[in-house]
Amino acid sequence: MTEAGSIAGLTQLLHGRPPQEAFNIWMRNVLIEEAWYRCDRGDRLLGFAESVGIIREDLVPAVVECMRPILAYAYPREQRAAHAMDVALAWHNKKATYDMAASAIDEVAGSYVGTGAASHHREAIRLMLTRPSVAVGHVACAEFEREEHLALRAGRSPQEALAEGRRAQAASLAASANVIREQIPIAWILDGAERLS
Repeated sequence: MTEAGSIAGLTQLLHGRPPQEAFNIWMRNVLIEEAWYRCDRGDRLLGFAESVGIIREDLVPAVVECMRPILAYAYPREQRAAHAMDVALAWHNKKATYDMAASAIDEVAGSYVGTGAASHHREAIRLMLTRPSVAVGHVACAEFEREEHLALRAGRSPQEALAEGRRAQAASLAASANVIREQIPIAWILDGAERLS
C-alpha cells in the first residue's frame, strides 16, 4: 500500500517531520482526496494547501477559526487577540490592508510574555498570516502545555500529565483538521494539485 507498508507505518514515517513535508509524503502514498479527509492534523492540511498554491490570504478564515481556543484563556490580552483575528479576517475580506493586520498582530504578539502555553500563544498569533501551518501547530502545543500543567497541579504523576498533554495536543490538531476541511473546499486542493502535475 505504501512505502512504509501500512497506515501505522506511514504514521511512524511522518512523525517529527515539518507539516508540509509530512503531508507531501502522505500524498505520495494515498490518493489526494482520501488523504485530505483522513489526515488528522490541521497543520499538515494547511501545509499541503500552501504547497498546492492556495494563497495565504484564502487560508486566513480557517487559521483564525483554529486559533479561537486561545481566546478562552488569553487573560487580559483577550480583546487585543480577538481584535487581531478580526483585522486578519478583514484583510481576507479586502476591508483592511495586510499592514493593518500585521500591525494588530504585532501589538498582541509583543505583549505576551512567559513560557509554556503563553509562548505558544504568542507564536501562533505572530505567525497567523505568514506561516499558517506553524501557527496552528503552536495552538496545539499551547493546549499540550496547558493540559500538562493543569494535570501536574492536580497532583497527577509526570507520566499521567504528559499523557494528558499529548491527548490535548492530538485533540487540538484533529479539531483544527476538521475546521480546515470545513473552510477549505476539496475542489481548491484538487485544482491546485492538478495545476502542479
